[in-house]
Amino acid sequence: MSIIPFSINKKWLWLTGILIVTAFAYFPVFENNFTNWDDNIFVTENKLIHSFSLNNLIRWFTKPFVGQYQPFILLSFALDYSIDGLNPFVFHTTNLILHLINTFLVFRFLDLLFKNPFIALLSSFLFGIHTLHVESVAWITERKNVLYTLFFLSSLIAYLFYLHKKKSSYYFLSLFFFILSLMSKAAAVTLPLALILVDYIYKRHIFGKGILLEKIPFFVLSIILGLATIYAHHQYGALANSTGYPFYIRILVTGKAIIFYITKTLIPLNLSAYYPMPQNLSEHLTPLILLFLLSYLVLFTAIILSLYKKLNVVFFGLVFFLINIFLFLIPAGVPVYATDRYAYIPSIGLFVIISYGIYHLFKKYPKIKTAGLVFISLYILLLSVLTFQQTKVWNNSLTLWDNVINITGKTYFPLLKRGIAYREEQNYKAALSDLNESIRLNHNNYYAYENRGFIYLVQKKYNKAIDDFRSSLEFNPESSYAYCSLGFAFLHLDNYKEAMENLNKAIEIYPGYADAYKNRGEVYICMENYEEACNDLKQALSLGLAKSDTEEVKTLVKEYCGGE
Repeated sequence: MSIIPFSINKKWLWLTGILIVTAFAYFPVFENNFTNWDDNIFVTENKLIHSFSLNNLIRWFTKPFVGQYQPFILLSFALDYSIDGLNPFVFHTTNLILHLINTFLVFRFLDLLFKNPFIALLSSFLFGIHTLHVESVAWITERKNVLYTLFFLSSLIAYLFYLHKKKSSYYFLSLFFFILSLMSKAAAVTLPLALILVDYIYKRHIFGKGILLEKIPFFVLSIILGLATIYAHHQYGALANSTGYPFYIRILVTGKAIIFYITKTLIPLNLSAYYPMPQNLSEHLTPLILLFLLSYLVLFTAIILSLYKKLNVVFFGLVFFLINIFLFLIPAGVPVYATDRYAYIPSIGLFVIISYGIYHLFKKYPKIKTAGLVFISLYILLLSVLTFQQTKVWNNSLTLWDNVINITGKTYFPLLKRGIAYREEQNYKAALSDLNESIRLNHNNYYAYENRGFIYLVQKKYNKAIDDFRSSLEFNPESSYAYCSLGFAFLHLDNYKEAMENLNKAIEIYPGYADAYKNRGEVYICMENYEEACNDLKQALSLGLAKSDTEEVKTLVKEYCGGE
C-alpha cells in the first residue's frame, strides 16, 4: 500500500485545493482596514506612492525609505494606489494574492528539491494556512515580507532548474530574482547560504572551485546591501537599543526567541502583534542563561545528529530555519523578543521536518496511516479556523491593539498605539486614559506626549498642551510637529512672540511644513503684518494642506491678500 494518499499525477489538483482552503482561511482580510502600525508611513500618508512621476521613480530607486532600500515595495503600493486610491480592499487583496503565489512556490521548490510530493504538498499546506503567517499577510505594511519571499523562492527554484538542466540562463535568472528580492527587503541577504544548503542536498562539492565561483555574485550583493542597510538603519535610528538591556542580555534572550518560534509553529495559540521584552531580566539571569543554553544545545545537537545519520531532509529543515531566523533573533529597535512575521520564510524548514517525519511514520507503520491522515486533517482544520479568527484581529487599529493588550498585558507601546487609535476616532476620554498610562510606564515616550498634547489642543487646554509638547522636545528635540503645535498653542493664548519663535523653529527643521506656514501666517495677521501673512498663507497652500484647512486659508487669503 502506498504511503502517499493520492496519485502523483493528481498533485496539481491537491495543490489547487490547498490554495482554495488558504484563500478561505484568509477571507476576513477583505473586510479589514488600514492600521496605525506603520500603514500610515507606508501607505495612507505616503505621497511617494501617489504617482509614477519621474521624481518618485528616482526617489524609490536611489534613496532608502524609513531606513531601508525597498523600491519594489513602494512600486507595489503605487500600483495598488493607482487602481483605487486608498482603498484597503485593493492593498489586502494584493497581499493575499502574493501569499497564495508563495504557497505555490513553496510546493514547487520542495517538489523539485526532494522529489517527494507528500512532503512538498503538506509543507505548502502548512505554510499557506498557518496562523503564524497572518501578520505577514493581513498587515498591509508587511507587503515587504510576502513580496521578498516571492522573489526569494523564485530565485531558489531558478537555481534548481540550473542544477537540473545545466543552462547558465537559469543561473542568471536566479541571480536576477535575488536582486529583486533584495530590492524588496534586506532580509533576502541569507539566500546565498540557502543556495549552499541546496548544493549540500544535491551532494555537490560545496568547496569546489566552480561552485564557489557561482556564489561570489550572490555574496557580493548580500554584503553590499547588508552594509548599506546597516548604515541606513543607523541613520534612521532603527538600530538604537530601545530594549533597556545591554547586548549580552539581548543575546541571551535569543534562546527564548528560538523556543517561541518552534512552539508557536506547532501550537499557534495566543498570537499577538507585539511580544514585549520580559521585565527585570538582569535580576533573573540564571533561568535566562539556562534557557539560552538549552535551546541552542537542542538545536545544534539535532543538526549534528541529522548530519551524522545522513538525514538530509531533517538537516535541510533545521539549517534552513536557523539561517533565515538568525538575523531576527537579537532585538534592537523595538523592545520585543519575537515577532510573528519573522517566521514567514524560516518556518518552511520546520514544515519540511514535520512533513518528513509524518511521511516516514506512515512508511514504517502503514497501519496508522488512516488514523494519521484524520489527525492531520483535524490539525489543518484547526489551523484554518485559528487563521480565520486571527485575520479578524487585524481589522483595524483598535481590534489589533485590544488583542495585544489582552494577550500580553498593559505595556507602554500597545497603550500608546491604542491611545492614538482612540484619538483618531475622537474618543478623547479613552485616548487620554491609555496615553496617561503609557507615559506612566515610560516617561521618555515623546510620541505619547505629542498625542496627548494634540488632544489638549482640541480641548483648548493650551497650557497643558504646552507642557506636553515641551516634554516631548526634551526627548525628541528635532520634532517640527512639537514646535508647530507649541506655536499654535501660544497663538491662541495671544503670546505672539513665543508663537513666532516656535513656528520659526518648526520651519527651520522642516522647510516644507505647510501647517507651520499656515499658523505663522495667522500670527502675522494678529500682529497686523499682512504682507508676511500673505506670503506664508500662500506658501501653505502651495505645499498642500488638509481639505478643511485649505478652505480656511483660502478665505484668509481672500480677506487679507486681495484675492486667492
